[in-house]
Order: sequence, then C-alpha cells, then structure tokens
Amino acid sequence: MPPRRAAADPDAPAPKPAGTVKWVLPAAAALIGAMLLFEHREHWADIAPWLLVAACPLLHLFMHRGHK
Repeated sequence: MPPRRAAADPDAPAPKPAGTVKWVLPAAAALIGAMLLFEHREHWADIAPWLLVAACPLLHLFMHRGHK
C-alpha cells in the first residue's frame, strides 16, 4: 500500500506562477490591445463620443465620492 500524503497546510502561501507566465500574459494582452486598436480603428471612431458621454457620470461619482 502506498504511503498516505499529508494534508495541505491551509496557511501555506500559494505557489507563485512560473517565470514564463509573468511575461507571456502581459505580452499577449499588449498584442491583443494593439490589434484591436490598429485593426478596428473605424469601430473606435464610432464609439468614441459615447465613451466620452459615459465617462461624465462616472467622473462625477468618483470625483465627488458620492457627496458624502
């Protein structure tokens, strides 16, 4: 019969991601962002005025902190 493994310590720190993951995920996000920005320029131009309109109430809420 194989030996029993000890239960994992709940207070032990979580394992850190491998070194490759630390640069692959940001690089992939940057590549996707660049593709969206450069290849879909027309879509950004169509939605830009609406983003400005949507930003106004959000800025009001965050800058006044809900009028506390």
